[in-house]
Amino acid sequence: MRYDEPETDADSAGSAEDTARYIADMVGALAAMAGEAKLDLLTYLLNMARVEAELQARQSEDEPTDD
Repeated sequence: MRYDEPETDADSAGSAEDTARYIADMVGALAAMAGEAKLDLLTYLLNMARVEAELQARQSEDEPTDD
């Protein structure tokens, strides 16, 4: 999935889950970088964002589709 191109109707199925998982991965990498630099508060906040993105992804996968 590319995040720098507009989404089409065919791509919209599962996009909330995919987007949330992508965000969780990216924010997790940023949290790791912040941790290595000993930026404690930033590490904490980024990890909170990662957890929230993971929760959103799980909620999106559990929602019924209109198929």
